[in-house]
Amino acid sequence: MTHQEREQYWQQQVTEWQTSGLSGMAFCKQQALTYHQFAYWRQKLLASASSTKEPVAGFATVAYPNTVIANEIDVSAP
Repeated sequence: MTHQEREQYWQQQVTEWQTSGLSGMAFCKQQALTYHQFAYWRQKLLASASSTKEPVAGFATVAYPNTVIANEIDVSAP
């Protein structure tokens, strides 16, 4: 099995797990998968999926609980 085939296989397993409503361990027992392999690929695939998303720009709401602020606040984006 090539690396690409393994990645496709595990992507399918992770997708099925996400829709199953089961914990990772229960899903692995049901599908006769090795949990540590599943956890490795789940982390790898979900991390790569989140890193390909574009950053979201916008405004953030800042709330100060019953405090009077007398100084200016500088907010800068990285």
